[in-house]
Amino acid sequence: MKSLKRTADRGGATRTRILDAAERLIAAEGYATVSLRRITFEARANVAAVNYYFKSKDALLEAIFIRRIVPINEERVRMLDACLASGAKGTERIERVVRAFVEPHLRLTREFGPGGAVVMQLLGRLATDPERRIERVLLKQYDPIWWRFSGEFSAALPHLSKATVYWRFYYLLGALYYLTSARQWLPSRSEKLCDPDTIDDAIESIVPFLVGALAAPEGRRGRKPAGGRKRP
Repeated sequence: MKSLKRTADRGGATRTRILDAAERLIAAEGYATVSLRRITFEARANVAAVNYYFKSKDALLEAIFIRRIVPINEERVRMLDACLASGAKGTERIERVVRAFVEPHLRLTREFGPGGAVVMQLLGRLATDPERRIERVLLKQYDPIWWRFSGEFSAALPHLSKATVYWRFYYLLGALYYLTSARQWLPSRSEKLCDPDTIDDAIESIVPFLVGALAAPEGRRGRKPAGGRKRP
């Protein structure tokens, strides 16, 4: 039994090394550029180990996202469900929905340690990758969250058109991901008053900013006329 446990532990360590190496290399050089042989060399493993644990390079990429993104999305759903169960209304509801989306991302990417920074680099690179299979991997993890939260934003912001809600949610994503991926930029340009690595400060700064942006009156082109019908 002890022998089987040692074998399982070694296997788990090998799988983790492969995931860590793939994260670093793909973030730095791009998915298409990095070969399985390069990943296995970096991980001190062999190609057979990749085939055994992941079956393919695409499945390896998906495993990276499952390891990092799924815990974030699970916590988002937990916090959103708690918000809805609370019966919060008005600005409080909007604030809690925003917090449910933002806070897990900021806290858990920090808890991942160096892996959090790497996965944000990876997201930035893959988001601009032209390969359709990369897009499919991303959408598989993000689509359910996008539709769940956009629906709740629409419900909490009845004065906005659907199109405006989608635009503003899209801008929210940009602000959140920039805060995470470019956090080294701000301290030296804020007299060291603002440090995104201080997670509580970052959350309490970005949440009211996003609530205000989301809840702002409709722009002229998207404004709903009396009766709820959009202007032609």
